[in-house]
Amino acid sequence: MKRISLLVCLMGLFASTIASKSVYYGRIDGKQLYQVIVVNSLESGSPQMLTTVPIRPDSTFKIEIDAQKSDFYTLMFQGSGNLRRPQYLVVHPSDSVYMHFKSSYTDLQLDSVSGSQDMQVICDYQRMSIKASGDLKALENKFAQTKDTLVQRSIQNEYYNYYMQYEFNISKWLSKRTKLLATALLAYSEFNKDFMAHKQLFTAIYKDLKPMYPNNVFVKEIGSNIDNPIQVGKQAPEIVAESPEGKQLKLSDLKGKVVLIDFWASWCRPCRMENPNVVAAYNKYNSKGFEVFSVSLDESKDSWKFAISADNLNWPNHVSSLRRWSCPIAKLYRAYAIPYSILIDASGSIIAVNLRGEDLQNKLKDLFGI
Repeated sequence: MKRISLLVCLMGLFASTIASKSVYYGRIDGKQLYQVIVVNSLESGSPQMLTTVPIRPDSTFKIEIDAQKSDFYTLMFQGSGNLRRPQYLVVHPSDSVYMHFKSSYTDLQLDSVSGSQDMQVICDYQRMSIKASGDLKALENKFAQTKDTLVQRSIQNEYYNYYMQYEFNISKWLSKRTKLLATALLAYSEFNKDFMAHKQLFTAIYKDLKPMYPNNVFVKEIGSNIDNPIQVGKQAPEIVAESPEGKQLKLSDLKGKVVLIDFWASWCRPCRMENPNVVAAYNKYNSKGFEVFSVSLDESKDSWKFAISADNLNWPNHVSSLRRWSCPIAKLYRAYAIPYSILIDASGSIIAVNLRGEDLQNKLKDLFGI
């Protein structure tokens, strides 16, 4: 009898464990623009749809996830037409989390969280990121509204300095939260484009999270990137791709020159703002042995060619696969965001990563002595 009773108890305990779900409650205040939430898993690194959840008439929702392990998800809030707003979600087994959102015609913002340290970190990060994006957008608009090259240069420097200070502040902020799974996702999305400059942060995250989440896709990716082939002192991988005229160009054909491998696109406003700085560097140092090898992440050949002409990118080395973020060269060089650049010496060895603005000019001045 005791054995049967014990078995019944164990079966009940097992059943309650299986039935336990992670629950995410929420409310959206403001403009009532959204009808459903699409829940996607990021277990494989890319979104895989799990289910859809209706947003109730009173603007509340309830999401239940059968979470057997901690992982990343995305919520895609959808409204009429093509209205889409994504939200990262960190899920732990048996979570009970409340999220409050504010909605407007231009944005959907996670305003407050209770019940999850990870989601609180994401909420705080998004608030800082939204402010920085607004400030940078204002500078982009100022740049577009003037043709005065001196004013443009001043705005470029202000933009670059603001962005660099923002990155420094976010990196420092995340370095105090390396035991939270959300930090891996945020650091990866914010800094993977310039991994080696933030290697200390990533190493700390990997050290703290690997014992707890050894199979998480982003933790594993951070671990593999710590031994990144795109870093100072290593040889730049070969690039072979087509020019706008369909000619095959090779990076190795420029051996013997100092080369800036510049990732950009016609649709990228920050890239277009940086282009005058690259043009100035080319005009000043080309006769001394400096070349630019531009890799475009465009899809339209016409847009690509127009931007080359409009921005006076007069060097001959322009290539593109016309596959946007699926560009194999961008993947090879881990160009996860643009503008992004690699500076190599005459032997093809990487000597700097992601120099922009005055930093590029100062580095070239050191190399060429002028």
